[in-house]
Amino acid sequence: MKDTLKAKPPRLLGSNAKTLKSRGTGALVASHQLAPATESVPHGGVHMCAEASAGCAAACLKNAGMNVMPTHSNARVRRTLWWVRDPVSYHAQLNKELRAHKRKADRLDLEAWARPNTLSDQPGMAIQAATDNPDIGFYDYTKRLKWWAKHKDRKPENYFVVLSRSESNHERWLRMMRTGEWVGAVVFDGPMPDTYLGFPVVDGTKDDSVWLSPPGTIRGLQLIGTNKAKQAARESGFAVKTGE
Repeated sequence: MKDTLKAKPPRLLGSNAKTLKSRGTGALVASHQLAPATESVPHGGVHMCAEASAGCAAACLKNAGMNVMPTHSNARVRRTLWWVRDPVSYHAQLNKELRAHKRKADRLDLEAWARPNTLSDQPGMAIQAATDNPDIGFYDYTKRLKWWAKHKDRKPENYFVVLSRSESNHERWLRMMRTGEWVGAVVFDGPMPDTYLGFPVVDGTKDDSVWLSPPGTIRGLQLIGTNKAKQAARESGFAVKTGE
């Protein structure tokens, strides 16, 4: 793999099948994909998902669809190495692409949104992007519950955070959800339920417009990925079994 700082950098923003669905709700969503968890570590990177569980790592979206392709993995790693080694120039390029994204959304008469941590979980990076671009909406799913419990006051108004449940953070997730201040996310293995632990469930597979879900509700997600990844998610307790 070429050194990210010497090679021409890949485009930082793109889209995927899930974010494209949000056009139906009037939003144009840009997807920013850095390398999840330890994917970049063998190349000199860092762990990008500090509070990820074993089940989360197994069910990671890098194991689904086009994300499994080596070209996609290489691009994620190159972006991550650039961000780690030279965050100032990285954010300058990210802001440049976000401004272009906003102009495109305006031309299409759509709201501009971006998901900075499509696969990673770096709140500081997302907060900077949202602060630099106050006229764009940002959102992420996160398992950094300990971090957000301490730094909730750092969240910009244009940054929407969804708390993702895992087998290792379940109790903390439940406590934070019971405050009525957050939207949650749960991966289900089976039919989408109407409620989970008393919280209404919204079918989160129809679009990625999480900002439309009111606090105290759950975005229900379906277990996807390779057979090996899905089995690991089931065995770990990351995916919640339904329909039995």
